[in-house]
Amino acid sequence: MTTDGMSAALDPIYIRLVAERGDVLAQARGEADRVGRLLEQLYHASGTTDQDVEPGFFSRPASRQGRPRR
Repeated sequence: MTTDGMSAALDPIYIRLVAERGDVLAQARGEADRVGRLLEQLYHASGTTDQDVEPGFFSRPASRQGRPRR
């Protein structure tokens, strides 16, 4: 089994699972982004200031954006 994201995408088992179940990883990332946006809206609507929230709380680390998880 490969640990490299690009190699995993070419792995026949991974390709078969995506064909059978859809791209679950992409769906999970999309849901995480959606929930993050919702949380951000809720925090701003509640009057929480940026000083009350840890910097970067609402953003994914740049090193993980657009890359599949291992």
